[in-house]
Amino acid sequence: MFDIVVFSLKLYHYLFYINPKLTTIYQIKIQAGNIRNFVRFY
Repeated sequence: MFDIVVFSLKLYHYLFYINPKLTTIYQIKIQAGNIRNFVRFY
């Protein structure tokens, strides 16, 4: 699960570096995905 979080953070920073507007969209999707994964684990 830790690897998933690190990957998400790296992806987030990568997208933010390219285009901040795109990042807000992907951030929401990533957060939603992380919440779903967190619920699955617990």
